[in-house]
Amino acid sequence: MSIRDQLWKTIFEDFFQDSMYFFFPQNADEIDFSHAPEFLDKELARIFPRTQQKGRVVDKLVKIRLKNGRYNWLLIHIEVQGYHDPDFPKRMYQAYYRISERYDRQVAALAVLTDENERFLPDAYERGIWGTRLRYEYPIYKVSAHPPEEYEGSLNPFAIVMEAAYYGLQKHRLDDEGKMKIKLSLVKKLLQKGFEKEKIRKLLDFIDGYVNFENMENHDKFAHEIDKHYKSVPTMTIEQIVTKHYKQLARKQGREEGIAEGRAEGRAEGIAEVTAKHIEKLLVKGFATNQIAELLEIPLETVEAIQKKLANTN
Repeated sequence: MSIRDQLWKTIFEDFFQDSMYFFFPQNADEIDFSHAPEFLDKELARIFPRTQQKGRVVDKLVKIRLKNGRYNWLLIHIEVQGYHDPDFPKRMYQAYYRISERYDRQVAALAVLTDENERFLPDAYERGIWGTRLRYEYPIYKVSAHPPEEYEGSLNPFAIVMEAAYYGLQKHRLDDEGKMKIKLSLVKKLLQKGFEKEKIRKLLDFIDGYVNFENMENHDKFAHEIDKHYKSVPTMTIEQIVTKHYKQLARKQGREEGIAEGRAEGRAEGIAEVTAKHIEKLLVKGFATNQIAELLEIPLETVEAIQKKLANTN
């Protein structure tokens, strides 16, 4: 799973209530938020195995309780789609009927489209023959169709999430300087809106991870800029903590193993072995090969060789 995939999964869980008011403003009041939502990702994987899905998909299945006694709970199926796929409507329908069949409950669906094809608007699945016709419609939210100006004045923190996602689209082709300006402006908005610190921290994780710098040193510069202007905001993101940990651990363990061997070649072998383990971990976590090479200060070819080896073993 890539960093962006993980960010989407986490942000929907951390800001579930806000996401419902953002995407379903006319229906969210029906939800009884005093009962915590239950995320059924494992159940969804069994009902609709990922092997049947093409490309990269982030999906959530959430069990919620309504205030209305008509249904004591409701399933909301969320797909975050980041590429053009002509079979996407069919997959949405397949997920719908399998969930309905498994739980015998109403299903509300949502497709958040993070691709850049303006003409890709798959909001329905339809088929029929000889007078028999089926049409399945569901709401979609096209990130590229909603520029930041639309979110001005919104007090919903999920508006910041979608604004960051908009700037994360490749079509903007922002360099690191441009990304720095955008990210700092988003942080400024967070503080102006008066969100609690914990929400700010989680939103910072999403912003910093989704609008990613090419040069990893700019993550530290970003954190420094926030510290300089906004002393109260915690700035060490999940990504930075993970990478800093692996970088330090690889060096520390490599040195220790080398010293234990008592010779220079032993030290080098120790570093190589430990570094390889952490390269694999970073690859599994979705880090790009160039990011890993820069983080661990090793040749890109070394990372690519381990990536190829890892692919052959899977």
